[in-house]
Amino acid sequence: MNGLSVGYVSGLMLVLCLGPALAEEPTSATAVTDCAARNAPESTIGHYARFNTTDGSGGSRELLTRLYAMREDEALNLNLRIVEPLNHAGTTYLIREKPDQDDMRVDIPALRKVRRVTGNMAATDLWGTSFSYLDIKLLFGAFIDGERELGPDETISGRPTVKLLIRPSDTEGAPFERLAAVIDKETCVILAIDFLDVESQPVKRLTASLDSIQSFDERMLATRYRMDDLLSGVTTDVELSKLEFDEDLGRAVFNTRGFADAR
Repeated sequence: MNGLSVGYVSGLMLVLCLGPALAEEPTSATAVTDCAARNAPESTIGHYARFNTTDGSGGSRELLTRLYAMREDEALNLNLRIVEPLNHAGTTYLIREKPDQDDMRVDIPALRKVRRVTGNMAATDLWGTSFSYLDIKLLFGAFIDGERELGPDETISGRPTVKLLIRPSDTEGAPFERLAAVIDKETCVILAIDFLDVESQPVKRLTASLDSIQSFDERMLATRYRMDDLLSGVTTDVELSKLEFDEDLGRAVFNTRGFADAR
């Protein structure tokens, strides 16, 4: 998963900021990614996320999680804990970016042990939602290492946007080959991402709810997102709450020893 390491942190849960804007028509992929990168908090973000998943048969399930993210030396660390349902409460995941391969672990209270998460598991569905480990990572670091180029402009709900096409350096274990991100020209926020297969057909689609955009100090953030798995028919809506930016989370939150007990 080396190609999925974050060159800079500008995740979808971080980038919906009002300040930066493309003052001129974008002339390069670098200009677009640089503008979006300036939307990110300086160091950390914490929030709760409620996932509501519906499968093709109409069945649904809910999951409440608490998530922390921290940027450290251009790497991204994540701590994700299940709060509800009660039979899974306390299960905690730690993801730390490394130069060669990410260090991913899970603490399961019922087993009283910490397990490593392998690269193959990283592309599987997380908690029965349509999000995988890689998708969660993209939420916090949407612009990943790889080739980037500008695509055609389009308009979404009256908003002029620019498309950024990204070919990751390495998609090991992932069902996609490229990403197509649609970025609002006025705010440099990401409005959607298509996950494309080898034939450039979308296998997943992530979209932000425009009517959920709220102001957080100098940032504008969408608090609702939807992930559609176009192959399985599973859809997951996620809503964020109790957001905190650039708080001192402490080292223990991302330490392999005791990460499940921190905060």
